[in-house]
Amino acid sequence: MRKQCLALSWGSSFAELETCSGWVRAYTAQLPAHQLLKNTIASDADLTEARVSMSVTRRILGTRLGNSVAQIVTEGFEHWVLLRQEAEPGHFDLAPNRREPLANPENLFGIKERIAADGRVLTPLKIEDLEKIAATLKSRQIERVCLNFLNSHRNPEHQRAAQKFLQEQGFQVFSRARSETSADELSAWRRNLLDASLASFFAKTFEDFTEVAPQMSFEFLDTEKGFVPVNALSTSGLLFGREKSLQTQIPFLYFGSEEWGWVMPEDQNLWRSPWGAVELTAPVHGFFHAQPGLELILNPTGQIRWGDNTGMDPGPVLWGRSSRLTVLDFLGWHFETKPALRRSEKSEAKSRDLFESLKKNSRDWRSHSFETAHQEIFDTMISTILTDLSVRLNSDTFAVGGVMAPHIIPALKKAKPKCSFQMLNDADNFHETKNFWGPNA
Repeated sequence: MRKQCLALSWGSSFAELETCSGWVRAYTAQLPAHQLLKNTIASDADLTEARVSMSVTRRILGTRLGNSVAQIVTEGFEHWVLLRQEAEPGHFDLAPNRREPLANPENLFGIKERIAADGRVLTPLKIEDLEKIAATLKSRQIERVCLNFLNSHRNPEHQRAAQKFLQEQGFQVFSRARSETSADELSAWRRNLLDASLASFFAKTFEDFTEVAPQMSFEFLDTEKGFVPVNALSTSGLLFGREKSLQTQIPFLYFGSEEWGWVMPEDQNLWRSPWGAVELTAPVHGFFHAQPGLELILNPTGQIRWGDNTGMDPGPVLWGRSSRLTVLDFLGWHFETKPALRRSEKSEAKSRDLFESLKKNSRDWRSHSFETAHQEIFDTMISTILTDLSVRLNSDTFAVGGVMAPHIIPALKKAKPKCSFQMLNDADNFHETKNFWGPNA
């Protein structure tokens, strides 16, 4: 029976923390997750263990992570890692752009070796070829290397030999072979690249945690292995830890202050990443088209609409950290929520001033008051959520949580009286508690 533990769920803009004595929410742009941890330790010296889930995908994956990651692949297949990447937003543009590669193509090397589909060695691997590549990597101060050899799942001889050599040279090597049920080589190759690209980010995160809590034992939620110590996890398995912790036996709807989405009971074995399919087991999940971070914009015809930007960085006007109005800036004023989400007179005045300035140039909201705009936005959000529920979730029974759920669910119940929404009480609103502590808690 664990009595002196804490649960820390780290999202893109918030950290949520629960101890035996209560639940804490903090906006991470103001208070980093490790600082929240430090403050909790200071007020509760008996804490000895921590379990951590992360959901940092939207923020991290918006940038190229792998500039300092090298890839060594079977010669002749160097172009594979750039295949089948998703188009950037604007899929129906006349000239859509491909997303930048996850890692720098200048650090991509082909090497002569070949394993046949039946496991036979067609071209033996020569260590002296690796020696030349290793010298180049050292000159570029690269420490992390991905090994992606064709058909290595049929015969790992070459991959193991290359891994051993590179590790002896001081490199951190990522050489996970594709599974027998994998759709193709590329999904496993991307998994190695993602693991390597996230490694430095996680290393810094863990360093911050252990610096503020050197005596604490940490476990991290890996979507494929469950809670494991730091030396046993795969970094890409951390990406959807928060979704895993929210997973129940029925669809779970989450209405937080930074994201609105759902988590299904079943898992998926392939994640459709911005760079193509990745061999990664994680809960089936998705996001509503309506999001609290959607920005209010004026379109070319003078109509006020919601843009595509759903980020919370640097934050909504509600916290006095931005000059861009979001859904949260309208809805947050009317909600009795956690202290971190409540208004101040200064930020409310700023929101109203920005709204007045924006509507002067609008065609359809010129006569709207702030309160009228709030109601219209709320009704539009509910309508959008109802459409997603009908089209994307084939269920009439849902578990529901999140700080904004008490204000959204009554409207959903009114519109869909035949549906059952099982609201979590406030103590369970962190909800990860059940999956964090498990049957032995």
